[in-house]
Amino acid sequence: MLMRWLVIVAVVLSSSTASAQTKSVDERESEMFGAPAEDEPDDEDAPAEQDAPAEQTDREAEMFGEPQNLDPQETEADKPSQTTLLEEQFEARIAARDENVLSIGGGIFSQLQYSILERGNPEEFPFSQPNFLDVYLDARPNKRLRVYADGRVTYTPTTSDALTGVAGTAATTGQREQVDALLDELWVKFDIDRAVYVTAGRQHLRWGVGRFWFPNDFLFEQRRDPLALFDVRTGVDIVKLHYPVESLGWNFYAVGNLEGADSPEQVGGAARAEFLAGLTEFAFSAAYQKDDPLQLGFDISTGIGWFDLRAAVALLHNVQDPFFRGESNFQDFDELTLQNISELQVPEQFSREDDWIPRAVVGGEVSIPYGDDDTIFVGAEYFYNDAGYADSDIYPWLIFNGAYRPLYAGRHYAALYTLLPAPGDWDDVTFSLSTLGNLSDRSFLSRLDYSINVLTHMRVFAYGSVTYGGDGEFTQGFRVPAISEDLIAAGQATGQFEAPEGVDLTGGFGGVSVPATRGSIGAGLSMDF
Repeated sequence: MLMRWLVIVAVVLSSSTASAQTKSVDERESEMFGAPAEDEPDDEDAPAEQDAPAEQTDREAEMFGEPQNLDPQETEADKPSQTTLLEEQFEARIAARDENVLSIGGGIFSQLQYSILERGNPEEFPFSQPNFLDVYLDARPNKRLRVYADGRVTYTPTTSDALTGVAGTAATTGQREQVDALLDELWVKFDIDRAVYVTAGRQHLRWGVGRFWFPNDFLFEQRRDPLALFDVRTGVDIVKLHYPVESLGWNFYAVGNLEGADSPEQVGGAARAEFLAGLTEFAFSAAYQKDDPLQLGFDISTGIGWFDLRAAVALLHNVQDPFFRGESNFQDFDELTLQNISELQVPEQFSREDDWIPRAVVGGEVSIPYGDDDTIFVGAEYFYNDAGYADSDIYPWLIFNGAYRPLYAGRHYAALYTLLPAPGDWDDVTFSLSTLGNLSDRSFLSRLDYSINVLTHMRVFAYGSVTYGGDGEFTQGFRVPAISEDLIAAGQATGQFEAPEGVDLTGGFGGVSVPATRGSIGAGLSMDF
């Protein structure tokens, strides 16, 4: 009899201990999954007899934060299945995570380029290998709030940043830091009553419809190199208000431009209104900031059959940049001295602050199918720039005065291009052939690009370019003659010479002679992570 009671007590204690251990595990799992604590029945008050499957279902429901089924009248058909409960709980957890998530990622870009000059030792031709690493943080505390930051580190192991630009000139900025850190973007986004969307901070905002020229890109002072594999420009400091009319496909933007502003009067403003009518999109833009020109713009794009057509026009008023006119023999001198200065002919500087200066671009693209899933794209673009010059002889003088802008130095430009994505069975390959021409001086640049996507996340590039035509923007090197110390002193006294930005003429100037670039070859890779 004593032995029987000992066995019964041992069984009861063992069951109580197992129940307590199970409850402890359930609580920990409930906390791990974030389920709210539930009121649990006391084991001593629980019914003496209960089906084991029901106990297991209640414990699992409790573990995932679901209320226990204590209604004795509820039939098995009325109870949700355990699979349904788990699916609903999983969807709820995913929705909760989506509302409060921090994403970390970035990308890397590396490029290698060798330039071929019209003269000199090939072993001494410019060679450069810039590398860019972008790392971003993207936080979304809830669906109506987002914070984004993007930092960039540039690393150039070569001694100079001598990448040939679209002007075909291998001009180098000289020695530079191998490692440099930049802030590309840093902004916060939220909405006002779910109607107006505000983005404040450093961000990218590009306007216009051009492919090579962007006369309506008012907020970027630095123009994009259309043939660059990677856009190195960083964002601008603005506050943007966006009011969309989704039912019509319209968008309205108001922008406060804080770039370079150190007082309220320096804060600029911009606005843009975009409209949709059928297949046609058109927009009006305006921008102004103190000491900068007033800019007004209109752009339109539409589709007609296989053709995509686009056009844009911009008007600039109160332009503060200096303009020059007249003959120049600036490149004919090896050195300027007090003895030969009287023979120098330099352009006359004048102002166009009171003029309305137009810029316009018009272009089109046709998509031609040539297979079941293959299409070739052919396009053309023309750019008129009233702020440019018809004579390329003035370019060295513009460079000396810091007024030279590649692809915006001439008055008439044109471009042709062909894009061949994923031809045949080469689904990861893209070819493109582009030709840019300065019609004012009849110089041209043609470039063939090849890219392939490998290992899912990495893209490899290769390209080659040649320049040809008359002596002009794409084919002409430049020379700035040396200037003696005595001439500098005399020029400063009379105001005849002004040092260009970033050039120290103290003690004289040694001169610069850069041969034209006749071609370049390069390769690169990019990868997002």
